[in-house]
Amino acid sequence: MVFGKLVSGSEKNEQTRQVADICSRVLEEECGLKIEEEPELFACTLAYEGDTPVATGGITFDGESYRIQEVAVLPEFRRKKYGDFIVRLLIDKAMLSGAQTIEADVLQGAEILFQKSDLRRRNLV
Repeated sequence: MVFGKLVSGSEKNEQTRQVADICSRVLEEECGLKIEEEPELFACTLAYEGDTPVATGGITFDGESYRIQEVAVLPEFRRKKYGDFIVRLLIDKAMLSGAQTIEADVLQGAEILFQKSDLRRRNLV
């Protein structure tokens, strides 16, 4: 069974540890990105396959705009639509919270996740 959970960024519990573990494995170890500190997330999501956490993503709100970031799917669970699932959960959370626009930090190669969600790319100079 596949399911998702919305996790408050302010809670420190088993689910936030699972988020950190996935981010560390994918973003730091695989992509070589340095995550120096946890961002102040408005909310984050976890996708599970059975009891196994397989993907995560977060969304921030700075009082004006929402930003999706740190979408990560464990390598052995890719190509199963978990990334798309996470992005859609985050978009739903932002829209239900009153978002007019949503921005995203997107890693090279992951643009397809956002194109499938009918989001447009905006190049900033």
